[in-house]
This record gives sequence, structure tokens and C-alpha cells, in this order.
Amino acid sequence: MFPPILTSLMTNIHNQAIFVFFFLGAGASPLPLMRYQKLNGFLS
Repeated sequence: MFPPILTSLMTNIHNQAIFVFFFLGAGASPLPLMRYQKLNGFLS
């Protein structure tokens, strides 16, 4: 559907977004791991 380069770039951005959300959640929540797992399940 997409060229491989574009797909890998989108995947890389997606992974970075998860990392940023996890980082923000870790600072904002006493339960960052649970928030990360919920976010990961929601996005994937």
C-alpha cells in the first residue's frame, strides 16, 4: 500500500510518539506502566 521507505518512516514516528507519551505519562502519573500499556494497546 505504501512504499517501504515511507512505511518504515511512519513506523519510526509511531514508535517515537509512544516513547514521548510514555515519558510524559511517567512524569504525570503514579502508574506510568499501566498508562503506557493502555496507550500501546489503544494505538496498536
